[in-house]
Formats: sequence, structure tokens, C-alpha cells
Amino acid sequence: MNKTKKTVLAVSGVLLAFTLFAGQAQAALIKGSIGLSGNYAPADLTTATFLDITDAIVLSADGDFGAAGLGLGTIISHNDLDFSLPFTAITPLWATTTLVDNFSFDLTTVHVESQDATHIDLVGTGIMHRTGYDDTSGKWAFGATNVSSAFTWASSQAVPEPSMLALLGLGLLGFVGARRFNKK
Repeated sequence: MNKTKKTVLAVSGVLLAFTLFAGQAQAALIKGSIGLSGNYAPADLTTATFLDITDAIVLSADGDFGAAGLGLGTIISHNDLDFSLPFTAITPLWATTTLVDNFSFDLTTVHVESQDATHIDLVGTGIMHRTGYDDTSGKWAFGATNVSSAFTWASSQAVPEPSMLALLGLGLLGFVGARRFNKK
């Protein structure tokens, strides 16, 4: 057996092993989105860099959030939102406390999109945690008016499946093999 065939067989074996075992070693990322609402202070948001958030509840939940039992009215433990500069991560910004496998959210970045006396819009990134799942990065948004406030989070990571990586590897391997075959 020539060297090229041995190499092709060895790489194929490695890719097959990766396909069979990689899915078992990989924990799941948190999928879905969640929306929260609550009361906040101060009422005048003109120069606010700090929001005291109280009475936070779930407004909407889908994906893993809904499957875990988070529904309309579920009470959330919410810490104050300090977005003064220089910004320091808030760990956690909020957490569930009534579920067996709780969720919590760490706020890692914040940006003020708009702000005046009666409304504020903040956006940024953060990390969602859940018992038994991988920490999952995502994007969040917070909006408050003189009438209500809302916080939303959604996963922003797409993770390739092991089988897709194996197919990509086999395709590249086939390309290399065909190229070498054509050179002979």
C-alpha cells in the first residue's frame, strides 16, 4: 500500500472516530430567548447611569427557557443595573431561584443606544448559565420608558455539529486525494 493511501486511511479513521465520540464530550449550549419586565428607579432617566430594578418577572420564554418551566409571571431575582463608566461586569445581573436547574445571566458589556428624561435603551453582550449546560454567550437589550421596562436576551452562538465537521473534513480529504491522483 503506497504512502498516499495509508495517509487517506489514517485521516479517515481519525475523522470517523471524531464523528462517533465528539458529540458525547460536548455539552449543550442554551438555546432560545427570554424577556423580562420589572419596575425601576429613578423616574427621570436624563443622566441615569444606575437603575434600581425591582419586581422582575418573566414576560416571555422559548427554547430551553420555556422547556425548563419559565413562564409568564415567574419571579426573577434581579440585581441593580450599574452602567456607569468605566463599566464593570455584573455577575449575575439576574437569576431564577424557583427551578431545579436555575438560570443566571452575567452582564459583560453595555452600550447606551439612546437616553432622555422618559426613556433609555441599552444593548450589550453577556453570558447565560444553566445547570448542566455550557455557558452561552448572547446579546441582550434593555429598554425603559416612563410606563414600563423590558429586558431581552437571545443566544448569538451557532455551534457546528460534529457530523458537519466530519463531512467538511472528508470533503477536503477527497479534494486533496483527487488532486494528487490527477497529478500522477
